[in-house]
Amino acid sequence: MVKVLKDIRHPENNVFPDFQFTKDVAIGVAPHVVELAGCSRLAVTRSCLVLSKVLFKRKPKDVHEHKCRIQLGEEPPLCRQLFERLNLKNNVYDIEVCCELFPDNYDDRKAIVPMLTAIWKSLSCFEQDNHHKEDFERNAETFEKYLNSIELDIKEKSSMISAVIFGSLSEARLPTFTNDGEQCNL
Repeated sequence: MVKVLKDIRHPENNVFPDFQFTKDVAIGVAPHVVELAGCSRLAVTRSCLVLSKVLFKRKPKDVHEHKCRIQLGEEPPLCRQLFERLNLKNNVYDIEVCCELFPDNYDDRKAIVPMLTAIWKSLSCFEQDNHHKEDFERNAETFEKYLNSIELDIKEKSSMISAVIFGSLSEARLPTFTNDGEQCNL
């Protein structure tokens, strides 16, 4: 994380020029995922970066009080749904999503998962106790279930979501097949 922070803050690479880095700022990073041979997912070094800044130290009146800016596009409705689901209680936030690090030919449907995950990671710094590994893992599993419950038109969605949240693991994530040789959707 320190290397990422140094790279972001360097004047030539400053993808968040409007933010001053203080204790009220958090960065969420989530990797993009590529499909390998149609049967597994790999988290890659291209990442979605989200910078969250505390605007007001009070409970928000509603989810529309948070500012959310995406550098290369419109804010998807799923962002407001995520804010509602997270039940943000402590602060009102200014959130900026850096899409400059998205691969040029990246499918927008797949980009939503790293974006929501990076938002969740950045807001988690302020909203929940992430100091203990067990707490983070429990919260990550809950967040994974939430993402899997969202209607997204992504092939093998659950393996992609798992790779984004937890990174690439040493085990392979292979699809299951029916007795007819048809691939099952995960």
